[in-house]
Amino acid sequence: MQKAPGWGHKPPPPMAPGGPPVIHIPAQQLSGIVRVTVLVAVLGGVVPALVGVVAATGGAASLGGLLGPSWDGTSSFSCGGNDVVRIENVTARLTAGSAVQAGVNCKLELVNVDIEAPVGIEAGGNARVTLTKSRIVATRAGIEAGVNAQVTARESTITAQTAPGKTGAGDEPIAVSAQVNAKVDVGGCQISGPVALEAAMNGVVTIDGARVTGKQKTRMNGRIVGAAAK
Repeated sequence: MQKAPGWGHKPPPPMAPGGPPVIHIPAQQLSGIVRVTVLVAVLGGVVPALVGVVAATGGAASLGGLLGPSWDGTSSFSCGGNDVVRIENVTARLTAGSAVQAGVNCKLELVNVDIEAPVGIEAGGNARVTLTKSRIVATRAGIEAGVNAQVTARESTITAQTAPGKTGAGDEPIAVSAQVNAKVDVGGCQISGPVALEAAMNGVVTIDGARVTGKQKTRMNGRIVGAAAK
């Protein structure tokens, strides 16, 4: 599993004589990074803030770990611990587990990703995920949000389908699921599957303008709100 890196327990960057911290970034680790802007404020020899704005192509970048590896889609990706991550232009083909796992306050942006896996995006623990211009095909759940997570999808296609070789008996694949106070907004997207939408345990799915094909299920105070496209 590839994880979003962070400063974690690492010491702050070294101080240059009479100047701000010096951040050394090997040239080979800048592959795929189109633009990097780093602002460092220094007060009394302490670094109180480090802000990075990163536009990356074919990988992931984190405010807490600019030097970390990109996600190549060959294994699952996870973030948490207040990570702020942007992933663009990745194709993932996985046969087990969740392609993307976002938890514990992770803020994750996915742009132009193409995912085929049992679970496309699994979000929980107050994670905030945005999905734009992307495609997910899943055999269990396309988007599975729980425990106060918020997922917003735009201009994307999310499909749940029965895995090859299975008859469809038992648990039906779900395209979009929101449970345990989670909120998922798929306005304007194309959602399809044996179960297109599921909301349970105070979960809310918003579907304004979405094209929805498949069953819609609610239970235990779950709600599906908005008007789908006709």
